[in-house]
Amino acid sequence: MIEIHILHFILGVILFFIINWIGRHSYSVGYMQISMFLKVEEAPAFNFLFRIISPIVYLFIVSAVLYKMGLDKYVTNAYFISIYYVIFRLCFNIITNRGLLMNWYRQILYWISIISISYFAYTEIIYKKENILPDFETVSNELWIIILIFLFHTLNQIRISSDKTIKRKENYLESRFKHFKNKYDRIISEQIKNEKLKSIIYGLIIYEDFNRPKAARIVENLSFKLTKKTLTWFNASSNRKLY
Repeated sequence: MIEIHILHFILGVILFFIINWIGRHSYSVGYMQISMFLKVEEAPAFNFLFRIISPIVYLFIVSAVLYKMGLDKYVTNAYFISIYYVIFRLCFNIITNRGLLMNWYRQILYWISIISISYFAYTEIIYKKENILPDFETVSNELWIIILIFLFHTLNQIRISSDKTIKRKENYLESRFKHFKNKYDRIISEQIKNEKLKSIIYGLIIYEDFNRPKAARIVENLSFKLTKKTLTWFNASSNRKLY
């Protein structure tokens, strides 16, 4: 029995992190996280359903996977997964000093609903293996269709943060700027003293380098030497290599 409760606790903790991750990427539909900044709750229905239904869907999926793997004994009293999830969330919010920010009446309503529905789902459906595994001859098909629709709708609302994309672009621009500054700073500084104009010039160089990489410039220069025809807006009579 101890190993069953250990697994249920681990699954409850995993559920906590899954819901938090999905929630962080669901602001577009009004998901509310605990915050010190005042914010009007724009989607109370979504928040209520998401917080209540997500643990139930998770419970069905985990139980089905355990049954499929032949680990039937670990499905015993599977509703404890939701209980451990609630306990872990409570402890986490208290340890991180978020207790004063919580709407305790609403949270207690969430927790009671989650545990009650989880217990009902276990005793009425999950308890019997044949009730939960998909079977084209039983009503479980409709149950799984509902679960899949819920998962699709929830995942479809996720908006991945662009922070990493922006950081990659910043790193690229910084790297290319350093490269061209080391290569052309002496030439540019001799001709131009205005720092803003220098920045514009480097910006143009980086932009052109991005749109026409060095490999393309090598091909264009070789082509010009062989055909004497220009492939860019550079004047061929200058007889210069593209930077």
